Amino acid sequence: MIAKRYSTPIGFSSLFAFCGLPLRLDSYKGCAFQCSYCFARARESVGGAPQIKPADPGMLARNLRRVFIDKRERLSVIGRCLEHRMPLHLGGMGDPFQPAEHRFGITLSYLKAAAEFQYPIVISTRGELVAESPYLNILKDHKSVVVRLSLSTTEDRRSSPIERNEVRPSVILRTMEKLSSAGIRVTARWQPYVPGLSEDPETFAPRVANVGCRQYSFEFLRLPRERNPQLIQGFIKATGEDIYGNYNNFGALHRVREYILPPELRLPLILRARAAAHSSGMRFGSADNDFQYLSDNACCCSGADEFPGFEKFFRHQIAYAVRKNFGGRIEYSSIAKEWTPPGSIDRYLNSGRRVSSKTGETGTVQEHMALRWNSSKLEGAPDSFFGVEATDEYTSDKMRVYKWNPEKLSRMRS
Repeated sequence: MIAKRYSTPIGFSSLFAFCGLPLRLDSYKGCAFQCSYCFARARESVGGAPQIKPADPGMLARNLRRVFIDKRERLSVIGRCLEHRMPLHLGGMGDPFQPAEHRFGITLSYLKAAAEFQYPIVISTRGELVAESPYLNILKDHKSVVVRLSLSTTEDRRSSPIERNEVRPSVILRTMEKLSSAGIRVTARWQPYVPGLSEDPETFAPRVANVGCRQYSFEFLRLPRERNPQLIQGFIKATGEDIYGNYNNFGALHRVREYILPPELRLPLILRARAAAHSSGMRFGSADNDFQYLSDNACCCSGADEFPGFEKFFRHQIAYAVRKNFGGRIEYSSIAKEWTPPGSIDRYLNSGRRVSSKTGETGTVQEHMALRWNSSKLEGAPDSFFGVEATDEYTSDKMRVYKWNPEKLSRMRS
């Protein structure tokens, strides 16, 4: 079902505390691919077909022209991010190459605008349309673009119970090969790794490397705490297993609105996935937030900073500080001077994450980050990362100091 226009296609992601690509862009809200593990689908409040909302096709071009041609002095937070050339991440709320693109062409308009200004952009998709004309030609002419193809497995037989036939792994692998053969930078999102269903890393890594993949990120399945009965039963019927029961048997942790396996259970496989990537000549990204510092690159799990044009990724964030001080003393001063957009970001966040309603402050990135930094155990705080512990020490700017647990650190270095 196609609904009315999507009114907020560009924004500042609520994941900014631990993401190098918080400037999000979406051609569509909602996704027709409807994978069984998708959070958006699990939290859908209405039944029936997904509601797809196309965005304004001219929105990105207008914003880029306002910044780079009109050179407006008064700019919003988003305008300042664009002026700084912070990379855009296309495809967070809905797949930019889902079937609706055939009808509306919103993604095509956005890619034309990005190519016109050679604006850095990371595309996340499962759709094979990305490797077809005219998209392929536009991407070939764009010097600062990375295409990330998402898949939970490289094998159709493993995929079929939880993913629709339109996005079979064999199709995604062919799409990767077509893009890489055209000289386009291709990476993979192994998202999610489904215990008991996905293959092992030593099998996955060479398969994606053989079709031209330059890097892959790895993330365990997270289960939404909202138990949509229809989806749960469908998952059980498809896989033959009670995935919620299995997670609870492993001692799954509650993380805000999700269940996730304990870090001690995830770490060995994350290290294997990293070793398999290196053995296959690829870079590795750890997409589990609490292990993000195990990535080879500094731009979160995406690895986009491996490529020219992505030097301005967002560094004023806690995951960057933790990575930068791996094994040492973790202080806010290590990121305090990194660039941030001026102004409040509260309008781009849901009501529960807005600083202005809680503290009376304006809600700048610095204010958000300071609150998160000093709120021990809060999602995204330094000690939410595996192995990091809070101390009772504060620096002169009243920011808490964090340290590494030696025993946990040794597990990651072994």
